[in-house]
Amino acid sequence: RSTALVAGLFTVTAAAALVLCSLMYDSNSPFARSYHICAAILFINWFYTAPPFRLQYRMLGELSVAVALTILAPLAGAAMQTGSFIEHSQLAGHAFPMQLLQALVILAVQQFARMMVMNAPDVESDLIGGKITFTAAIGVRRAAALYCAAQCLVTLAPLTAAVLGMLPWAVALAFVAVSPLAYSNARRFVDCASRPEQQYGDLPFYATLHVFASATAVLVAFLIA
Repeated sequence: RSTALVAGLFTVTAAAALVLCSLMYDSNSPFARSYHICAAILFINWFYTAPPFRLQYRMLGELSVAVALTILAPLAGAAMQTGSFIEHSQLAGHAFPMQLLQALVILAVQQFARMMVMNAPDVESDLIGGKITFTAAIGVRRAAALYCAAQCLVTLAPLTAAVLGMLPWAVALAFVAVSPLAYSNARRFVDCASRPEQQYGDLPFYATLHVFASATAVLVAFLIA
């Protein structure tokens, strides 16, 4: 317990120092935005479970993970490498950062869906413990239906964006390439949600694997696009 407290105090101190530095950092510097993004990531990650916000306990855990892990973290890397992800939209001759942002939003939907699967097996115990996750709030059956809708969106949105010229076709096809895993996960999630006696087993693992496979495929697609 004492080790955990020391580690927690150290983390809080480091986070506070980074936030302070980000606020004091020269706003005219091309890298100022990356400090602000990192400060936002630390804020979300720390208050995921820590009071007073306790995001995971107030139906915001799934959204927090989707935003911090899937959108802000990659954008922080892009901002550090390019100095910005909006103004300087050219990287190695490609409009990479702006297209990255569009792809990350789609991946964030997948991440949100994955977090619903992660929280589904613990709904009953979470409610007993006062942890109101988004999945617990809407119920596992609605969460399963929403997961299915998310898989359709994650597959169709990139294709639509590619038709409109907003994303390279390679990136759109990367999302489509991993869609069979999405179908398998969705079918199992619906089955588990409709039959309480059915065990989730390794479904959370495969939902996580789907997000990892999607992110990896998109990364490779951007490199070859």
